[in-house]
Amino acid sequence: MPPTLMSRMTQVGVIAAIVTGLLAPDTAHAQSPAGNGFVVERIETGFTVTPDFKFTEFDDRSARLAGVYGGWVNDRRLLIGGGGYWLTNRESDFAMGYGGLVVEWFAKLDGPVDLSVRSLVGGGSATLSDEVGTIELPVFHSRFGPPTRPGNLRPDPRTRTIDVGRVIRYDTFFVAEPQINALVRLTDWLRVSVAQGTG
Repeated sequence: MPPTLMSRMTQVGVIAAIVTGLLAPDTAHAQSPAGNGFVVERIETGFTVTPDFKFTEFDDRSARLAGVYGGWVNDRRLLIGGGGYWLTNRESDFAMGYGGLVVEWFAKLDGPVDLSVRSLVGGGSATLSDEVGTIELPVFHSRFGPPTRPGNLRPDPRTRTIDVGRVIRYDTFFVAEPQINALVRLTDWLRVSVAQGTG
């Protein structure tokens, strides 16, 4: 083979080697575990039930509420479920219970403290009392009432004042209760939270 052709083939081979080296991936860099490639992690889901206790004010009175909420937690970030709460005050004229849909989102902060936002939307019923004092009731003298006046087909009732004091009433209501929580993780399955909310 002539030396000129050999020289040209050598030059082409060197150029091809340089181009291949530039275009080829860096195998050492590609095998580096520092941040390149995919990381496969298991998404943790499951059912949870949590007891809850609240101090609040209801009908201008201090109230203690005990309850429970729970639901399905996806990736330790989103909870969808339900909950219910009841007044623990043992008074016949001061009782309440409510419940509904619960949705909670967790920030998943690194460390022992986490934050979440939770909301309950639903309804309930309450037994309350009102200070009335006296009320006036219509009183008729006979089964058919007193004689009617000309032009008036209905009898004219008389009234009597009765001293009542307090009366009990029953109410139903709609509730929307958003709150923000600070959670302290004690173990993998136990957390204590402090919350601030409104309803």
